[in-house]
Amino acid sequence: RRVHGILLDFIGQMYAVLIRHGESQNNFYERTIPEEYYNLRVSDPGLSEDGVKDMSQIGQMIKAKNFHFDHFYCSPFLRTVDSAKAILSAIGESSTEVDVMLEIQEFGGCKSKGKACPGVKRSEIQKRLPTAKIPAEIDENGWNKRDHVETVSECIERAKNFAKMLKEMSKTNEGKFMAFETHGGFISVFMQFLNPVSYTHLTLPTKAQVQISVVAVS
Repeated sequence: RRVHGILLDFIGQMYAVLIRHGESQNNFYERTIPEEYYNLRVSDPGLSEDGVKDMSQIGQMIKAKNFHFDHFYCSPFLRTVDSAKAILSAIGESSTEVDVMLEIQEFGGCKSKGKACPGVKRSEIQKRLPTAKIPAEIDENGWNKRDHVETVSECIERAKNFAKMLKEMSKTNEGKFMAFETHGGFISVFMQFLNPVSYTHLTLPTKAQVQISVVAVS
């Protein structure tokens, strides 16, 4: 199969498709009114209007390639929830169940001005993405239960565990394409520990420079 025109010919592997979210409302403030960014930013923003448009265009590109994801996962941050919804809607698969994974949240977790924040409520995630399959630990008090900003060592450990998880998944998902809507910072840390069979990294010309990494895992 081809993804955006790139031939993936490692037959028998599982493919993890890591997608960075589109432009968030915070990204929009930083891009357009940087002098007000610090005052306006929030801990768990959704996508900006441009971010929604960009992710919809990416979904349309994927649809044009007759490409299909066998399963879709996203981080609990609203910007990834919104990105997953926009992509799946553009592909024509709005009814696809999306697993919300705490393991692929951004480096540092949910935070603002150096302090940990709870993140959005379970009901808000469900409202934005009705097909979301949400872990029980995400409740009406928010999804982030950490009482501190995640440290570098904690993120590295999380990335290592996710790499192990993917390798386990590959044993029973040979030849399948698994989409993970996540974050640029986490992808950078995680890729240091996967040691994939092969991978293709794409940076698409969007407002937030959306990245897609297609990784063959076994």
